[in-house]
Amino acid sequence: MPYIGSLFGLSYPNSRGQARDSWKQRLHKAVQEYLSAGVKRAPMVFCLEDIHWGDPSSIELLRAICRGDSIRRLFLCLYRPPFALFPSHLLGTMGDTYREIRLQDLSHQKRWR
Repeated sequence: MPYIGSLFGLSYPNSRGQARDSWKQRLHKAVQEYLSAGVKRAPMVFCLEDIHWGDPSSIELLRAICRGDSIRRLFLCLYRPPFALFPSHLLGTMGDTYREIRLQDLSHQKRWR
């Protein structure tokens, strides 16, 4: 919990003074363990909106989570073009665990009704 808690401004002595890469790696592991504990109890759906506004570190974490074991959990990630959660060079590595559904823009007539 020290790594997740630190995202909310909580201070834990054992998470201070670590190298950035080590801290990030432990945060990713902590979030994945937290989510895994939840899905052991019941299937889960996570809906994340406007992720095109996310900072690079949060997007990196989301990508890592979505690439992990996806049994019994579903991530519904909503974003606007030109953002892409997984750029084309990463899509080939996703296999059956990722589906992208692109909606067409509304016509000018439908926008202003």
